[in-house]
Amino acid sequence: MTKDPNPSNGLFLIANKPAVWHQTIKGGINGAGNAMNPARDFFDALPTLLGKYGFVQQLIRPETLISDIHPDHKQQFISQQVDFYCPSAKLIIEIDGGGHLDGIVKLKDEKRDTFFAGIKILTVRIGIKDWHEKTPAFDEAIAQINNRLIEKEQKLLPYKSLHQRLTEIGFTQNEIQYKLLPTAVMRFQLLVLELLISQRITLTDERWHFVVQDSDG
Repeated sequence: MTKDPNPSNGLFLIANKPAVWHQTIKGGINGAGNAMNPARDFFDALPTLLGKYGFVQQLIRPETLISDIHPDHKQQFISQQVDFYCPSAKLIIEIDGGGHLDGIVKLKDEKRDTFFAGIKILTVRIGIKDWHEKTPAFDEAIAQINNRLIEKEQKLLPYKSLHQRLTEIGFTQNEIQYKLLPTAVMRFQLLVLELLISQRITLTDERWHFVVQDSDG
């Protein structure tokens, strides 16, 4: 491979198509016995809800382990997840059912929110009822999210510019050859190393079989 003609230009990864997280964003059953998934409905609506920041949907990770957000959480939130996390904006969005309104669950939520606030991560909570009925509380939550994105706009601008360019013309051949392909190779190498370290695969295995998908279904 020849040398990258623009080695100083950074690489920002973002897609120009909606992310598909059908198996990751969890749903449930309502009182009438019907399937419901308000979190996924909310996620799918983000490009419209966020207006000029609609591209941020591509930067959000659903069902993110707290240990992935901040490994040094002293085991107090072990195996716990947040509904949505945007690393670039240091923003967590939680879609809360009725069980989060009072009692021990509410106290646990407050403890988590305080912990995240201490490491400069904002948590915005949206009740399912507020989401469905588009109440003033829902409008206030969306305003909080937009204000946070405005606050972090300088970090988001490179993604916005690339998202717009991808929508119009796509990646250049140089970007594909010198940035995207090497990045994909390095990411796969890191995956293999992590699997070896966790002993999910070993060097003595007869073969390794990998299935690579571009979505979770």
